[in-house]
Amino acid sequence: MTGYVRGKYQLAAWADGSAATGRRLTDFEATEAYGPLLPEVDARSAAVLLAEPNAIESALRSRREAVGVPIAVLASRTRLSTDTVGAAETDASDIAIRDIERIAFALGLDERLIALDRTARADTSLGVRLRTLTYPPTSTAHLSAELVLSLLEAASVVRVQRRLQRWLGLDVEYVGLTPSSDFGDSLHPAWKVGYSLAESARASLGIGNRPIASMRELVESTFRIPVLQSDLPNWVAGATVDTLGDRGILLNASGQNENVWVRRATLAHELCHFLFDPEDILRSVCVDSYENSEADPERSLDTDFAEQRANAFAVAFLAPPSEVRRIVPGTITAEGVERVMSAFGIGRVAAHYHVWNANYRNYDPLPVNSVHITPTDEQIAAENFTLDYFRPSSTPLMRRGRFAYLVAAAVDSGMISDDTAAQYLFCSINEVREHLNFLLQLQ
Repeated sequence: MTGYVRGKYQLAAWADGSAATGRRLTDFEATEAYGPLLPEVDARSAAVLLAEPNAIESALRSRREAVGVPIAVLASRTRLSTDTVGAAETDASDIAIRDIERIAFALGLDERLIALDRTARADTSLGVRLRTLTYPPTSTAHLSAELVLSLLEAASVVRVQRRLQRWLGLDVEYVGLTPSSDFGDSLHPAWKVGYSLAESARASLGIGNRPIASMRELVESTFRIPVLQSDLPNWVAGATVDTLGDRGILLNASGQNENVWVRRATLAHELCHFLFDPEDILRSVCVDSYENSEADPERSLDTDFAEQRANAFAVAFLAPPSEVRRIVPGTITAEGVERVMSAFGIGRVAAHYHVWNANYRNYDPLPVNSVHITPTDEQIAAENFTLDYFRPSSTPLMRRGRFAYLVAAAVDSGMISDDTAAQYLFCSINEVREHLNFLLQLQ
């Protein structure tokens, strides 16, 4: 095999038997990342990647400080020592390029450009947003450092997944579905806009009023939207992340999302943000709580019209109101709510509000705890991500599933090296080679 090898400060040619200890790159990925430098490598055997003295240290330190993450928390996230992370920010000369890239990836930086670009293509808007976001929105409590790092790592995974999809010819355009600045008004509130967007989305997909068998399959395979999972704080349901134009969805693998009906609603809620929120509304990242995601879509959420619109979209996308009225045409009953839950795969809180709203609130609602139905095994199987029994076992939850498949497919096609794949999957090169066939079956 021939290709290139990336060190901290230079790019060099590489061939089997080379003594170089940097990270190996295929011809394809070297061309994509460092194309203008390759003639110099071919002529002189190497090219300098360092944009300026201390470019590595400055990029890592500036980013970490900008998002307010302590060294100890970053070290835990990257499975490196605090000494290693600290040295990478002060004198990286003795730190391995793989460890530097690991830190950069965790901070949402483009690990390919560390040293070559002064900021490693830092998404400044995302950094500022994460530093200033609070929960609840009206409080002064900022996001925890652990959650900030989860969102930054998600940005890196999304960026790489979208890149791999483009390289493999697997990206799609969302035909007929474009961002909308319509959040309603006094005569046509945000929830009505959400219902209309849901109807438009269903029409563009050609699914009419039929139940959606698998939201996971629809979002991941039809829309080709990166959907990641991770264990997040208990209050978080999900988030939509945009990093320099590449968007993706992050779901909490814990808490109420363990019920697939709740997870479907969370995914539908984030789908609305993904498809329809303009940049000036999403502002790089939107973090949604279980509390808001399960709220009555026709109730104002402290004038957060984007959230009200997304709530209404989610429930109407999963269960078209006209079909709900057909299933429960009269007075609301526990049995009627259960029929809606079973038919459309939505949780009891969402179904309860939806049946009530779909019938124009013409009667008093039932106590929510009067409904007891649970998802069937078939519904659970349709929504489950390929995360259990995953190999390599060392790969973090966020990097499993479709992302891992795309990494493996890129290796199998010769686009990226197994060394690069090991970086993305947070495992060893030997583990990539051992489990490549397993990963290729995750499609």
